[in-house]
Amino acid sequence: MEVYEQYCASNNVPGDDSIKKALVKATISGELVLSGISLSAVSSAAIGSVISRLKNILKLDISDCLLPATSLSLLLQKLTNSQLVGLNLKGNNIFGEGLDALSRFLMKNRSLKILKLEWNNLGASVDGFSQLCHALTSNSILEILDLRNNELNSECGFELFDAITRNSSLKELDLRWNNLGSEGGQSLLSALRSNKYLIDVKVQGNSIPAEIVAAIESSVDHNRVARRIQHEYTQRSQALSEQIAHIEQQRTHDMKTLSQQNATQIKSALDQLTEKNRLVCELEMELQDSQMIVSQLEAQLNALSSELFVKREKVEMQEEMIKKLEKEVKSCKEEAESDLEGYKKIGKLCDPESSVDHNRVARRIQHEYTQRSQALSEQIAHIEQQRTLDMKTLAQQNATQIKSALDQLTEKNRLVCELEVELQDSQMIVSQLEAQLNALSSELFVKREKVEMQEEIIKKLEKEVKSCKEEAEGDLEGYKKKLNDKERDSVIGLKSSKPKLLQRRNQGKESKYN
Repeated sequence: MEVYEQYCASNNVPGDDSIKKALVKATISGELVLSGISLSAVSSAAIGSVISRLKNILKLDISDCLLPATSLSLLLQKLTNSQLVGLNLKGNNIFGEGLDALSRFLMKNRSLKILKLEWNNLGASVDGFSQLCHALTSNSILEILDLRNNELNSECGFELFDAITRNSSLKELDLRWNNLGSEGGQSLLSALRSNKYLIDVKVQGNSIPAEIVAAIESSVDHNRVARRIQHEYTQRSQALSEQIAHIEQQRTHDMKTLSQQNATQIKSALDQLTEKNRLVCELEMELQDSQMIVSQLEAQLNALSSELFVKREKVEMQEEMIKKLEKEVKSCKEEAESDLEGYKKIGKLCDPESSVDHNRVARRIQHEYTQRSQALSEQIAHIEQQRTLDMKTLAQQNATQIKSALDQLTEKNRLVCELEVELQDSQMIVSQLEAQLNALSSELFVKREKVEMQEEIIKKLEKEVKSCKEEAEGDLEGYKKKLNDKERDSVIGLKSSKPKLLQRRNQGKESKYN
């Protein structure tokens, strides 16, 4: 309402209270009703400006206002780029400049769906009505057109129905209480053979023969049935397409989820397997090192055993040498005793001087024996002492080395046992990972089977869509055939009227050009 008041104030025109009240109601209901109100050019322009700015007003009723051509032109000029969907111009005596403005409006507007032009005497100007029909051929939005009580004759009907053949948006056409006559009815029937979009045509009160009316109703019924079949087919196709899209989306989602899960699990399993293989390699290397150390220790033991064997042989040789020396001492002792006994015997037989010599020799022999025995005893003691020292040293060395070797061997055996346990654990983990991989492969196989089943379902649905389309086309062909059979008899007697209508139309055009 503020826009209306501002527009009126800028043009120094007082606002109409009835228009203001209607604007207040229109902001709530969405329909501006100005029926029977006298509108000036300024008021008409103001109303057009208001509707263009207020997007919530979608319908305008200015019926029975007897708008002047200037007011109508200004109003329609303002409404060209509006969001208006319904316009009621009943009883406004539209002709001349107003009819031209209405034609321009229909050619440019891209929102109007309902237009009511009842009681406007549009048939008074065939040329003006021809322009309006030409505008209909360019309009692809209008769906409902009311042309009741406009004195439309057969020539107007020919212009209108020629436009209908090139219009694909119009669904309802009201032509009641005009003067179309038999020729106009025949033109409408011919137009309906080309137009498959009109589903409601009213022609009562036009002096059209009953058989033509029946044929027109049959054509309209055919269009309505075809429209219903097309609508059902569209809905069914849309439902099937949505179902297919849903299945495709679900399949894509399942495959994506499965791929991500498999990729994650396989990556984790491979990482674990790689880590375990690395550990196994490290354990195998440590095991090889342990085995090498064990081999070295065994070699050391063998060397110690060999050295011990050599030392034992040396000890045995020393013992044999001691035995030989003891035998030699014993032999020397026996020899000395034998010599002494011999000297004693010789001394008894000889003189005292010889006895003295004998004693001297005996003491010398005794002394030599004592020295030799002492030397042998010292040698034997030294050998015994050396043997004892060697045995003790060898025993200590062997004991130390054997203890160290045994400790190392025990430690390495323990490490080997631990490595074998870890190796068994690693092999068990590898087996578990292989089992997981097998399970994932089985799951992937099941998912692939599911995807294949979904693809089969999609193929079945596509076949069903194709079958529905063929069925719809078959139904349409059947209705076309029935329509042609019904129309054949009713049209045969009316064919002669069409040349007359063409002749009259050509004569009218020639006179118009002259």
